[in-house]
Amino acid sequence: MLPFILLPLLWAHIRRHPLRPLLKAWDLLPLLAIELIHVFFQISCFAGNTRWIGLGRYLQWALLLSLLVPILRRRLYKPALWGAGCTIVGSLLNRVVMAANGGQMPVWPTLSQWTGYCTRETLSLGLDKVHILMTEGARLTFLGDYIDLGWCILSPGDVLNHLFVSIIVYYTVLSFERTEK
Repeated sequence: MLPFILLPLLWAHIRRHPLRPLLKAWDLLPLLAIELIHVFFQISCFAGNTRWIGLGRYLQWALLLSLLVPILRRRLYKPALWGAGCTIVGSLLNRVVMAANGGQMPVWPTLSQWTGYCTRETLSLGLDKVHILMTEGARLTFLGDYIDLGWCILSPGDVLNHLFVSIIVYYTVLSFERTEK
């Protein structure tokens, strides 16, 4: 998730939008706090501690709720609708590929093989009931998890889901210019 927070900040900086107001605003603090917890969970998984994995769904809800702060405070209703649309389409894409593969998401680890986050061997064991190794028999593999960042493997649907965060972060930065004028 961290790239989906940092990339819109980089894009805003490239487009010469001021980022300094972020230091004074508290709008994105809940989002950043939840992302720090997420990073802690990822580091724990790298260390072999998987007891936090069950809390992942609560973390997703907390993340979505944290986005309500800048949406409501900065009145980012149109960007929120675009982000929600991306989330709906992304979720549908994930559901389609899972339905085509018997309720499981095919995964193709590349960079994660080197980092040790996810290997083909661990996917072949079937420890995870949702993810399976992407093989030649998998269907709709172009919608599966193959965008490997080394600490997570995303599908195109996941990218669309996470785009919601990027949209809100970017438009939060843009809203600082509106309030300064």
